[in-house]
Amino acid sequence: MKRDRLLYDGYLKIEETKDVIKGKAVKRERLIVADSVAAILIDENGRFGLVKQYRPTVDQYTYELVAGTCDKEMSDADILLEEIYEECEVNPEDVLELKPIHQYYVMIGISNTKLNLFAAFIRSQTDKQVSDADVEEVIWVTMGEFTHMVERGEIQDSKTLLGYYYALAMGL
Repeated sequence: MKRDRLLYDGYLKIEETKDVIKGKAVKRERLIVADSVAAILIDENGRFGLVKQYRPTVDQYTYELVAGTCDKEMSDADILLEEIYEECEVNPEDVLELKPIHQYYVMIGISNTKLNLFAAFIRSQTDKQVSDADVEEVIWVTMGEFTHMVERGEIQDSKTLLGYYYALAMGL
C-alpha cells in the first residue's frame, strides 16, 4: 500500500492512501494508532481480573482486561507488567508467568494497529479500588461470573471477549 499524505496529526493520525485493487485505483483513509498489549489476568484461585473504567467514546463504564499502549521503548512484556501494576496495583513480583496468546489487528479494515494478547498468571488477589487515573476498581470473577457478564452484555470490548473465549477454550 502506498502512503500518500497525512490528513490529521494528533494522538491519532489519519493518513490518505492510494492503491490499486483488482486493477482499479482506490483512495482510502487509514487510522494510525500505536500498537497495544493486554492480558487476561488469572490468579491462583482461578479467578479473572477485570478493570472497571469510564470510556467517554461510548459514554459508559466498561469491564475490560488490563491493557496499555506500546508508546515506550520497552518490550511488550515489560509494558504489560507496568500496566498491571498501574491499573491493578499488582506488583511485578506477584506475576508468576506471562504467556503470549495471540497478536491481531484491532480494526483491520481501517487501521494497521495490532494488539498483543497475553495470559498473566498471578498470585491470589482481592477486589480493590485503585489509584490509577483511568481505572475505578479491579474485580476478580469466577468463570461462571465472567460468563454471566458476557451473556448479560456487560462485556462489550473485543480484547476482553477474546480473552474470555480463550479462557473458556482452555478450560481455565
